[in-house]
Amino acid sequence: MRGAIALTLATLRHRPAAMEIVALLADTRIDPSIRQALGESLENLWDPSLISPLTRLIHDPALEPAVRQSIVRTLGGQGGPEAFSALWISAKNPEAPIPLRRAAVDAMAACASPEFEEALVSLALDPEIPPYIRGRALEGLRRMGGDVKTVEALVAALPGSDMPNAVFSALMEVARRARVRLLQKGESIRWVPEESPAQRPGGGQREER
Repeated sequence: MRGAIALTLATLRHRPAAMEIVALLADTRIDPSIRQALGESLENLWDPSLISPLTRLIHDPALEPAVRQSIVRTLGGQGGPEAFSALWISAKNPEAPIPLRRAAVDAMAACASPEFEEALVSLALDPEIPPYIRGRALEGLRRMGGDVKTVEALVAALPGSDMPNAVFSALMEVARRARVRLLQKGESIRWVPEESPAQRPGGGQREER
């Protein structure tokens, strides 16, 4: 009953209900599908003060993955850069369920900003990270990366990558933005390949996973 009332209040955008909903998310006596809906309903009641308690919940292994995923989606959609570190920890955690890690990296790609570019690079180029998660990190870099160090890292990783098309696509966009910044300083980038190794004739195209 409390869950249904809280969900109704969230639908009505009754902001004082936000902390009550956070408390209900941790109550495993309530049906997980209701708590999942409650987690998503917080988008209607968003306040930056929710980031800290929600971060604790997504790292709580006692909560069902579906509930934690709903919280991750809310953090990614509403939390902005302040939520990035919590999402990054979830995406990197090898003990977290794969669906949760995927939801975290999807949310990271949505809320990433330039100050977190180095974190995305470390995630995208870590061979111990599953391909889907690396691919989503590369998508985040493709969307907003622009640092020369990122260009250098992607160029170095490209020849031995098991997903060269994704790396190359990210590299081209990051290099384009980095080039603009360098041109403003009277410098230029000279080390970016013109085509992906996977597209070269006889280049031994790899199949991305």
